[in-house]
Amino acid sequence: TGEEEINVITEKTPVVFSHIVIILTLFAVIMLALFFLKKTSLHAFVKIIPIILLIIALILPWWQLSGSTQDMSIDHEINIYPWSQKIISKTTVDGNSYLEISTAPEIVDQFLMLVLLLTIICILCVVLSMAFEILKKPRIEKLLIYGSIILLIVVIIVFSYGMDQLSTIGIGSMYGEGILSIDIPYSADCVDIDASWSMAIGFYLCILSILALITPRILIKKLHWGKE
Repeated sequence: TGEEEINVITEKTPVVFSHIVIILTLFAVIMLALFFLKKTSLHAFVKIIPIILLIIALILPWWQLSGSTQDMSIDHEINIYPWSQKIISKTTVDGNSYLEISTAPEIVDQFLMLVLLLTIICILCVVLSMAFEILKKPRIEKLLIYGSIILLIVVIIVFSYGMDQLSTIGIGSMYGEGILSIDIPYSADCVDIDASWSMAIGFYLCILSILALITPRILIKKLHWGKE
C-alpha cells in the first residue's frame, strides 16, 4: 500500500503553547517571589516582560488579510503564524466557515520556520541571561542580552523581507487595501471582496520586545547613576 499525506486544518492553538503559558506563569511567580525576597535584582525581574511579549507574539498572527463582499455575506481572511509554517485562509459563507491551505512556494515554509526558531532562541537567551545575572556573571548576561537583541532584529528583517517578496508576487504589496477576487470553497464561482492587509499584532509585539529589553536597562542605569 502507498503512503498518503493528509493535512488536517484547525483553528485551535497547538497544545504546546498552553503548556508554555503554564510554565511561564510559574516562572513569573517564582521570579516575583525571589524579587520580594531580595534574591534577585529588579534588572533580572523586568526581563520577564520581553519573554511574555515574545511568547504571546508566537501565538498571535504576524501578517493578516481580511475582507468581505459589499453585502457582507462572504468574509475572507488570511492569518500567517510562524508556528504553523502554512498559510491558512478562512472563508465564511452565510455563517459557514471553510479553512484552506493556501498555495505558496516551499521557501515560505522555510522562512517561517527560521523566524520561529530564531524567536525561540531569543526567549531561551533571555531566560539564561536571568540565570547568569542571579549567579553574578555580568559578562555572560550582557552577551546573551545583546545577542537576543541582534537576533530579534534579524527576525524582524527576515519576516519583513519574506512577506514583502511573497505579497509582491501575490497581491502587490505588504501593506495595502483594494478589491481582490477569491474563489468560493466547493464552488466554481469567484467573488470580489473589499480587502485590507498589513503586518499583524504578533509582528509588532516582536518589535516591542526589543524595546522591553533595551529600555529598562537604560532606565535602571540612569537611576543608579542618579544615586551616585
